[in-house]
Amino acid sequence: MTKNRVCDLQARAEQLPTVRIRMIQPTEPAPPPYQRLLARLEKERAHHQECAALSRTDEGRIAHSGMAAGFLHAAIHLMEETEGPGAARQYMERTTAEEPRRWPGGRHTVTGPAGTPGEDPPEPEYEAASAAESTAEQSAREVS
Repeated sequence: MTKNRVCDLQARAEQLPTVRIRMIQPTEPAPPPYQRLLARLEKERAHHQECAALSRTDEGRIAHSGMAAGFLHAAIHLMEETEGPGAARQYMERTTAEEPRRWPGGRHTVTGPAGTPGEDPPEPEYEAASAAESTAEQSAREVS
């Protein structure tokens, strides 16, 4: 570029009107920064729940349901760290299918199928053994 051409471009630039740019403020507040991570955890959890439902093997169902539970656990901890325990409790109640039950005298929840409150239902393979033991105990008491 020649020196005359540069001077000509500078002269034209000075004649152009000045444009001021102002920032437009958003009308709604921006979502919290962890919201994208929470959405990703929920998406992954839903994916693994679907995989668990469609799995043809017990191992696949167990693995995918465990991963889904892990993503739910991570999301609950994220809510607890960012918004506090009350928000985490509300999130857990909103996203958990069945109502959590608690062990008697403990703080751990029972997540098995509905049984008596605070207890897991007995497992079928042990029912026969416990019935035989209780029958043996009763007969021993009757004899003595």
